[in-house]
Amino acid sequence: MSAMRQQRAKLFESILRFLECCLVLSLVSDSIGGCAGIAISVNRVKKATPKVQCPHYRSKLACGCSGFSRPNNDDTFSNGVIQSDMPGHIETDDDGTEYLVIDDMMFPRSPISQSSSQADQVIADPNNPNYKLDLKFWPGGIIFYNIDPAFSLDYSNEILNAMQKIEENVGKNHLEFKRAKTSSGTICRKGYLFVKRASKRQCRAQVGMSVKHTYVWLHPDACPFGTIQHEILHALGRYHEQCRPDRDKYVTLLPQNMAAYECANYYITMDGPDPSLKLTYDSASIMHYGSCHFSCNGAYTMIKKSDGSKIEPNRQSMTKLDVDKMRALYPKEFKVPYSESMCAEDGVVEKRGKKTFGQSCRILIIISICLTWMWSSAFV
Repeated sequence: MSAMRQQRAKLFESILRFLECCLVLSLVSDSIGGCAGIAISVNRVKKATPKVQCPHYRSKLACGCSGFSRPNNDDTFSNGVIQSDMPGHIETDDDGTEYLVIDDMMFPRSPISQSSSQADQVIADPNNPNYKLDLKFWPGGIIFYNIDPAFSLDYSNEILNAMQKIEENVGKNHLEFKRAKTSSGTICRKGYLFVKRASKRQCRAQVGMSVKHTYVWLHPDACPFGTIQHEILHALGRYHEQCRPDRDKYVTLLPQNMAAYECANYYITMDGPDPSLKLTYDSASIMHYGSCHFSCNGAYTMIKKSDGSKIEPNRQSMTKLDVDKMRALYPKEFKVPYSESMCAEDGVVEKRGKKTFGQSCRILIIISICLTWMWSSAFV
């Protein structure tokens, strides 16, 4: 009996020593990282990946662009007209108007007119020589506008504040915004700036004044104050700054990092008689892309040529050069004083937003049905 107790005691003692040994080994292993851990870490060593410069890049996109610089072939570029390799794509608006779309810039396609002012920017459609894209500046520096009633009051005020900011920066002796709708319900001129609520989360604008309405499309959830200014400046005739023909002197494009389907956004589209081109290139412009725009892999798509540094996007306010360029597009010697008589000329009755009797009846019926359902549900 005593022999069995001794054997049990030795077995128990051996188990305790084994557990103590395991405890010591585990403590030592933790202090040096653990042999098993070291082995695993060695086996899992991978090649270092490059640092992601643009955290919010759009992954799973094809990369690579080419052919951004202005071609040397005179047959391709002639008097500011692109004859081939048309950038962008064509979209049709709700009213059937066709637009050439380059990022947030919309160019309505219209038949070639018999006369063309010196300020016109012409981009020909290579598929149809009977069409062109006009860039016209607002005559007399007066921009008549109307704001979509679908916007909330707060966002409508944000749009008005953006217009006021542009007007204050550039100066009323160069341009000014005036409401298109008068107290009598008429619209000053058939062509005016209409700020429309976008159906999607996007911010877009036509570039320059159109023969009909000039549209700016804004979505309240996607277009903050600085972006509103950016889009309105498009409607006044400003292109993206990196579309200037001299941009390669100031920035370096990194096409291998660009999303392939966004290549058109880096085409040089500014050419011809644009007085703002006489002023210096401005990488800090409110009209300039940032280094992370349209990145497909998290790396920069464009950097400063001077030092290779990142270009921070400015969607806050106009720079001094932005102001000077707007003054060049709208010189004060061409500014026409505003007069109420302008509304008597070419005025049309505004019908947008008015409801017919049938529409009003349908609305009342829907409201009545909803109230009846709510009332009956309360007593079920």
